[in-house]
Amino acid sequence: QAYTEKGYYLSKPTYTLEQTEQGSVNVVFQVKENRPIQIRKVDLLGNEYFSDSELQSFMATKPFSWMSILSSSGLYKDEFIAADQQNITYYYRDNGYAEATVASPLSRLEKNKRDIGVSFFIEEGERFNIGKITISGDLIDSENELKEQLALKENEIYRISKFNSDMKALKVIYGDKGYAFAYVYPTFNIDRVKKLYDINYNITKGEKAYFRKITVEGNVKTRDNVIRRALRVSEGQLFNSTKLDKSKINTERLGFFETVQIIQEPDQADRKSVV
Repeated sequence: QAYTEKGYYLSKPTYTLEQTEQGSVNVVFQVKENRPIQIRKVDLLGNEYFSDSELQSFMATKPFSWMSILSSSGLYKDEFIAADQQNITYYYRDNGYAEATVASPLSRLEKNKRDIGVSFFIEEGERFNIGKITISGDLIDSENELKEQLALKENEIYRISKFNSDMKALKVIYGDKGYAFAYVYPTFNIDRVKKLYDINYNITKGEKAYFRKITVEGNVKTRDNVIRRALRVSEGQLFNSTKLDKSKINTERLGFFETVQIIQEPDQADRKSVV
């Protein structure tokens, strides 16, 4: 597995056992590395709107060249192939092609068993603009006020990055008013003649939540009170998404932890939020 991750797909590990004394052996691993498999050609098929050079500019899968000596580019790696399949799909969907797909890439090992060619098959589909945006369900502000805070606008190109941002923004808007478990359910109405995407966000706000108990775990380098001073939320306080995010950022800035994770657990008994 270690050799495969480095591009040495043809490596052949073996082992032998050498008896040293009664009931004990030495294990000797022998590895024939062979050469790593190099990518000689990358084909993009089905792309009409974006050129090969534009797509390849952000891809990790690249043909081997003298520049590859300085990096791992140009070597065949499964994780690079999978990442590029997702990246190409995302790139299209962030430029109006809401239904673009990239099939599982096809890899062809050459007869010399040292070089490989990779093909990505792209189905672009139609390019869509945003038609009508509506917000329904439990509204805490007027629909127009909520829509003004969204990144996607009517008559603009559909972009999945803005759609994801809007889903998060609506959660934050409700979270800042205490609705920790608000649920946003988007539905789409597609007009293929006019090439428009109508989006409706249906919101269920649920009950308001409060911070019942704040527990800090994993702090072996400092005391609880040092971390709690960095928090912008307190027990008994109405839930607030922005203050909770700010607390996470402040805790990370202390430099005591490699990662900081916030876990929210609903308290079904009194409808409060446990953090």
